[in-house]
Amino acid sequence: MMTASSSAIAQADVLVHVNDALDAAAIERISAALQRIDGVGAVGLAPAGEHLVRVSYDPSRTRSARLLEAVTALGHRAQLVGL
Repeated sequence: MMTASSSAIAQADVLVHVNDALDAAAIERISAALQRIDGVGAVGLAPAGEHLVRVSYDPSRTRSARLLEAVTALGHRAQLVGL
C-alpha cells in the first residue's frame, strides 16, 4: 500500500465495499479500472475481508465518488466506507 511521504501530496484512503463475491478476475478488473483514474496511488484488498477494496488516492486530483463510479460501472453493487 502506498503511503504519503513528506515530499508527496497527502494521500487519502477509502474502502469500497463490494456486495458481490470477488473472484480473482473480478479483483483484477476492479483494480485495473481504479488504477486508470488520475490520482489513484494504490489499490488492494483490505485485510479485513474479501469484499473490501482499499484505495489510496490524491483528493486534489480525484474524488472518492469517482472511485465508486468506476466499480459500479463494472456492474458491481458497492458502497464507500470511510477509514
